[in-house]
Amino acid sequence: MKAPGRVLLCLVWIGSLIWLAVSLSDMRALARAAAPRSTAGTAPAALAAPIRESERAGRLRPADTEPLIERARLLLLAGRGREAKPVIEDAVRQEPRNARAWVIFTLIVYDIDHRPHPEITAHVEELDPRGTAARRR
Repeated sequence: MKAPGRVLLCLVWIGSLIWLAVSLSDMRALARAAAPRSTAGTAPAALAAPIRESERAGRLRPADTEPLIERARLLLLAGRGREAKPVIEDAVRQEPRNARAWVIFTLIVYDIDHRPHPEITAHVEELDPRGTAARRR
């Protein structure tokens, strides 16, 4: 192999390693963010670090909606529904067929308005008739 080919091969190899490192970091950040589950005793202060981790994961993968959905879920758990609404709206705008995003959106809107929104609920049921996304939230 000639020198320019070796240099190109090394550059591709280094780029691949960097991509793998960023992907691994993102997966770990999202896993740490997703760890807190919905419980009555979850203190808002305990959710600060997972919210930061979900923001970090979102910066690493800006085209992925999963960090947005997770951040919105955590903000809702922390009692910050109004702050969560634009986050989840961005997720459903980017991925309108994501049933989990719509379930979280429904919960956030209910948290803000304190009343059900049948049109949103109907949309969730249309996307996920078996309700599997609601059970995963």
